[in-house]
Amino acid sequence: MKKQIRLLSLLLVLVMLFCSCQNVTTPETTTATPTAEPTEAPSEAPSDEPSEEPSEEPTEETYSEFTYPDTLETVAPEDQITYSRDENTLTRDDVLAMYTLTQEDYDNAIDLLYAFRDLGLTSDNYDEVDAKYYEFEDAFYHLQNQSSIANIIYYCDTTDEYGKEIHQVADDLMRDLQDEYIEVCKQLYNESPFKDDLFADWTEEEIQEMLDYNPEVNELRKRNDEIVIEYNALSSSEQYQKIGEFYVEFIQNNNRIAELYGYDNYYDYATENVYGRDYTRTELEQFRNNFLQYLYPEENNILSNYTHWASKNTSAKNNVWKSFQKKAFDKLSAQNYLIGYANSAPGGRGEAMRHMFINKNVIVTDNANAHMSAFQTYLPEFETPFCLFGASKNSETVAHELGHYYAALTNPDLTSLDLMETHSQANEYLFLCYVKEHMEENVFNAMMAYNMYNNYAMIMICLIIDEFEQTVYSLDSVEGFTAGDFDAIVEEICEKYGGMDRIGDTFTDIQSYWRMIVLEAPVYYVSYAVSLTEALNIYAIAREDAVRAHYVYEFIVEKAIPEDGFLITLKKAGLSSPFDAETIISIAEMMTP
Repeated sequence: MKKQIRLLSLLLVLVMLFCSCQNVTTPETTTATPTAEPTEAPSEAPSDEPSEEPSEEPTEETYSEFTYPDTLETVAPEDQITYSRDENTLTRDDVLAMYTLTQEDYDNAIDLLYAFRDLGLTSDNYDEVDAKYYEFEDAFYHLQNQSSIANIIYYCDTTDEYGKEIHQVADDLMRDLQDEYIEVCKQLYNESPFKDDLFADWTEEEIQEMLDYNPEVNELRKRNDEIVIEYNALSSSEQYQKIGEFYVEFIQNNNRIAELYGYDNYYDYATENVYGRDYTRTELEQFRNNFLQYLYPEENNILSNYTHWASKNTSAKNNVWKSFQKKAFDKLSAQNYLIGYANSAPGGRGEAMRHMFINKNVIVTDNANAHMSAFQTYLPEFETPFCLFGASKNSETVAHELGHYYAALTNPDLTSLDLMETHSQANEYLFLCYVKEHMEENVFNAMMAYNMYNNYAMIMICLIIDEFEQTVYSLDSVEGFTAGDFDAIVEEICEKYGGMDRIGDTFTDIQSYWRMIVLEAPVYYVSYAVSLTEALNIYAIAREDAVRAHYVYEFIVEKAIPEDGFLITLKKAGLSSPFDAETIISIAEMMTP
C-alpha cells in the first residue's frame, strides 16, 4: 500500500489536525522594570562546569562536514510580488464554497475500501488490487481535504453553529473511515495472498499498532473533539472556572487510549506515537537542568536589556508593540517588511512564500470570534499547504507559518513535529535578519531585545507546561480534581523558576496560560522550546554568515529525510543538539549582549 496513507499517517492526520501554531508569545506580557535583586536561584547551585551530556545518544554515526555554495542567488524582478488582501488571500465565504462534503462521499470511500479488500482477498492479479487501492486513495484524500477545509471554516469563527457542525461531522467521518480502514488492513494482513506486497513499506511497529488497534480509541478521540468544541464555546471567564471538569475527562480519555496501546500514560504514548519524538524524558530533564543552570540566572540581564531598548525612545517602543507584536502584517503603515522578505529570499524558501500569496492559499480574518491561533494545514487533494491567520497575524507569526508552508510544499512527508517547529521558528529569525537591513537601528535593537525576552519566557513556560503535563498524565487518578487542584500543581512547579507571582509580574499569568493550550495541543508544547533552541542556532549562524544560514535552513527543510527524524537531521546539517549544555550557554550569551 502506498506509504502516504499507512496507519501512521492516518493517525497523525486525525490526531494533529493542523501544524502550529498556538500563539506562543505570552498573551498579556507585562513590561515591568526588573527588580534590583537577583532572581531566586534554582534549588541546586550551578556548578562551574557544563552539565553532562544526555545519557542516550540518538546515533553513533558521524557525518561528513556540511558543505554549501559561497553565494546566494538573487530573485529576478519578474518573480517578485506585490500584496493586497483582496488579490492574494481568500475570504471565509471563499472557503465555505470549497466545502462540499456529503454522506455520499463517505459511502463512496467505504465502497471503494471494501472493493479493494475483496480484491486483495480473492484476486490473482496484484495490479488489479493496486489499481483499486488508488481509487480508494483518491476518495480518502477527498475526505481528508474536506475535513481540513471544515477545520479552517470553524477556526475562522468558533461561535458559528454551522462551522461547528461541519467541523464535527467532517472529523467524525474521517475517524469512522479510519476504523474501517484499519479493520480492512487487519484482514488483509491475516488473509491476503498479497500480504508481502501490501505491507512492504510498513515498519514492524506500525504493523503491531495496526493489529493492536481497538475501535474504542475512535470513540475516545471523538469525545475529546467534542470537549474541545464545547470548551471553545465558553467565555474566557467560564473557561477559567470550568477547565477542571473538561480537563479531567480529557486526561482520562487520553490515558485510556494509552492503556489500549499498552502504555502507562498518554504522555509517553503521545511522545512516541503522535509526535514521533526521538528523545526521551531523560533528555528533556537535561534540557530543563541546562536552562536552570545557564539561562535562568541571566533573567534579570535579559529583562534589563529589553527595558533599556524599549524605553530608549517612543519610536522604538511603538514599532515593537504596534508593528511587530500587535498590528496585522498587512496593515503596517510604513513598510510591509514581510512581503519584502518574501521577495528577497532565495531558492525554494522565497518561492514557497511567494507561492502562498500568488496562489491564494491563505485566509486572513478580522473576525473577533476567530480562534486565537494561526496554523498551516495540508490539502492533499490539491497537493498544497494552506494557512489561516486568525487572531494571531503579526509579521513574525506570518513568517512562522510561512516556514511551515515552505516545508509542507517542498517536503510534505516529514513527520517530526520538532523539526517542523524548527522550520517555522527559524524562518522568523531569517525574516528578522532581513528586517535588520531595513529598519532604524534603535528600533531593531528594541525589537530584538523584546524577542530575546520573549524567547526566554517561551522556553521557561514551555518547560513548566511540559512538567505539568508529565505530572497530570502520570497520576494514578484525576477523578474529582478541580481547576484549583491543577492550579496547585502548576504553582508547585513554578517554584523552581522563581515562583508563580514572579512569573506573573514579569511575563504572563501562567494559570491562565495553561488553560489555553492543554486541550488542543496535549503534550505538544515542549516542542516549541526544543525547536526554538535550533532556530536560535540558525540565527546565530545568520548573524555571521548569511549564506551558510540559508543553506543550513534549506537542508533541514528540503533535504531532510523523514526516517532521520529531528536529532539526526540536525547532526547532518552541522547543528548542535538542543540537549547539549553548550547550546544553552550560547543562547544565554546571545540573549545578554
